[in-house]
Amino acid sequence: MKKKEKKAVIRTCLDILPVRSWEPSVGAFLLADGSYLDLLRLIPRDLQNIAEDELELEIYQFTKVLKTVGCDLKFLSMRFPLSLERQKAVLLHHARQAGDETRIRWLERQIRELEVAETNISSQHFYLAYWGKDADTLRKNHDMIRKYAATGYQPLVEEIDARQKAKVLEKLANMNTIIDIYPDGDDDSAPGFMEEEG
Repeated sequence: MKKKEKKAVIRTCLDILPVRSWEPSVGAFLLADGSYLDLLRLIPRDLQNIAEDELELEIYQFTKVLKTVGCDLKFLSMRFPLSLERQKAVLLHHARQAGDETRIRWLERQIRELEVAETNISSQHFYLAYWGKDADTLRKNHDMIRKYAATGYQPLVEEIDARQKAKVLEKLANMNTIIDIYPDGDDDSAPGFMEEEG
């Protein structure tokens, strides 16, 4: 018996990734099947230093969201590099203006500590992805999530802008790349599907 030869299947990124474009009128990503995908950022909590009754309230609020929102939800946990460029810029500014040699050495030491922290520490972010078969369904799901996630003393989710949503999807597609999630005024680069045509 001969072994069956496997056919070489060549797949492109469009076959694997369902995201087709950014729809500014909807504020979400259009998928290959015509449905929409949107993201919200989960607001982190300090669960180790929270009172017991507040923790129970948080669990109750989160459970209420999961039970009452009738759409598919996916929780994303992602690590992004720690960005301390603004802090370093302030320290460099003070170091340039300092006339005291001891103060300059201390500022240079703090700058080196920030550089070590940037290379060794990453920040973890949590996102909530949800879908809608059309724009109206997506908007209804968004309103339901916002309604039930904002009932406690502190809301569970917050909106993020289109650039951050694009960076989250870019990180999902390229897990080993370094992508800075924090918005910079200098960074004008946007993924190709976010660029407007014409």
